[in-house]
Amino acid sequence: MDSPITLQVYLLLLIIPVLLLLFLKKQRKEAEKQSPKPKLPPGPRKLPLIGNLHQLGNLPHHSLWQLSQKYGPLMYLQLGQAPAIVVSSSEIAREVMRTHDLASCNRPSLFSSTKLSYGCSDVAFISYGDQWRELRKICMVELFGTKNNSYLHSLRGGGVINDHLHQSMHSHGQDEDIVHTLLRLKKETGHLTDENIKGILMNIFVAGSDTSSASVEWAMTELMRNQQAMKKAQDEVRNVIGRKEKVEESDLQHLQYLKWVVKETMRLHPPAPLLVDRETMQHFKINGYDIPPKTRVIINAWGIGREDSSWENPQEFNPERFMDSSIDMKGHDFQLIPFGAGRRICPGMNLGIQTVELALANLLYSFDWRLPDGSQDINMDETPGVTVHKKSPLCLVAIKYGGIEA
Repeated sequence: MDSPITLQVYLLLLIIPVLLLLFLKKQRKEAEKQSPKPKLPPGPRKLPLIGNLHQLGNLPHHSLWQLSQKYGPLMYLQLGQAPAIVVSSSEIAREVMRTHDLASCNRPSLFSSTKLSYGCSDVAFISYGDQWRELRKICMVELFGTKNNSYLHSLRGGGVINDHLHQSMHSHGQDEDIVHTLLRLKKETGHLTDENIKGILMNIFVAGSDTSSASVEWAMTELMRNQQAMKKAQDEVRNVIGRKEKVEESDLQHLQYLKWVVKETMRLHPPAPLLVDRETMQHFKINGYDIPPKTRVIINAWGIGREDSSWENPQEFNPERFMDSSIDMKGHDFQLIPFGAGRRICPGMNLGIQTVELALANLLYSFDWRLPDGSQDINMDETPGVTVHKKSPLCLVAIKYGGIEA
């Protein structure tokens, strides 16, 4: 007697979920009719779950640049569950970082950035808002402002952080280093936490040193491959410096060709070829395409530096291309954005540029350079990473200027 009832129950359990799915599908279709599907930028087909992650490769800036040749300078990808747009032209970069800068200046919440930046307490990865404004103001005014060049000069000259920072806070010297300044501001304003201080120092000493060393190595690599440019750069430095012991920061303003060399190096080899990811906070349109909120924005500075419409013979190392050009690296010209642009431009940009210029100038002033015996060419392959170094470190023989081999 119980069998028919049991069978009916089973049938109901099977039918109800099917009816529910059909109902939900109908509701979704009606909702889509009422709110039209956004017109997203073009992009490659995605796979289930991983989306387009498999297409990034070991060197994402190369892979994304190749994809942009097919799908255009504004491209849509799905990185796992995260929607993303990829920007590969100066025109689209200007739209994102100038026209829609406010709408796209947030940072995505990532596990890696949270762990590396003390819970996103630094200026690079912190979300856009009041705390970001306070940290950026501290960096721009207190740390990297022109009035504070005294401790920056000592930092470039090889000064190190005192191991007993809190004890040294009680000293009464006139000059402060970066750590002293941050600890003083924590005490005076109450706006800084220990995590903020550690995060800012992480930005300065890890990101700054790594990118600067990569840029100097790439500059020396390109000069070794272009001996005419090497001779021009060395002749300029040695004529300007004369018989001084070394190049000093005050000399850099007179080294115009050297500045062109650094610009050209940053164009071909931006130390961070993909700028730190942004995230959109609200909807906007670019070239008729919808950019929804919570979309990651990946800007390929490496690809933009090779844009045919902006650069003549873009693969060629040619510092003279800047001779009659007003293009700089400070976020005004979107053809050359190794430090980003807009609200999220690197606050340590000036320090980074001067560090590279000063190191390169001293290498060119103090030594002549040649490849080791038996070396025919220089390997230009890159290593994967946020900062791109040479895969094979540059190995040169330094000959002391004046004929003494070092």
